[in-house]
Amino acid sequence: ENILKYVLKNPQELSRIVNILCDFLTLYSKALIENGAECIIIADPLSALISPQHYNIFSLEALRVIVNEIKKRNKIAVLHTCGNAIKILKHMAETGAHILSIDKYIDIKTAITTVDKVIMGNIPTALFLSNPEKVKEYTLEILLISKGYRHIVASGCEIPPYANPECIKEMVKAARSFNTMILRR
Repeated sequence: ENILKYVLKNPQELSRIVNILCDFLTLYSKALIENGAECIIIADPLSALISPQHYNIFSLEALRVIVNEIKKRNKIAVLHTCGNAIKILKHMAETGAHILSIDKYIDIKTAITTVDKVIMGNIPTALFLSNPEKVKEYTLEILLISKGYRHIVASGCEIPPYANPECIKEMVKAARSFNTMILRR
C-alpha cells in the first residue's frame, strides 16, 4: 500500500527503493544459481496494480536486469505477476523472461494469443482446497483452450500450505494424461 502511494507522491524515492531491491534480487538469483538452481521465479506482487506507463518507469528495467543476470548464466527466468496483469502482459514480455506466469484473473486464451512467450499458470489456487475431480475438470478445460500454444499447467499463484495434496497430484496427472492423449493422435 505504501509503495503504491510512492508512485504518485514520491517517485524518486520509489526508484531508489526499486534499485536497491533490484541489486538484492540480482545477488540472490546469482546465489541460487551457484547453489544449483536451474530456474528462477521472479515474483512481482505489485505491478498489476500500477498503470502500464508506471510499469515501464518503475518495474521494466529492474526486471530486465534480473532476467538478464539469470539468462547470462544459461538458466530459465520465469516472471510471475500477481493479480490481473493483462494490461501489462506485453510489457512483461519485454523483460526477456523465458516464461510468463499468470494468475487466475487473466483469461488463458487472451494471454496465449497476446504475447509470443511460454505462459505458465492460471489454475486458481482455491481449487487446491476443493476436491481432485474439480481440479481435473479445470485443468483439462484449460489444456483444451491452450492446445497448440506454449502453456505450462501450474497454479496461478502460491498453493496454500493447507491444500489437499491429492488435488495437486490430480493437476499433474490430468496434464500428463492430456499430453499422452494428444501425442497419440
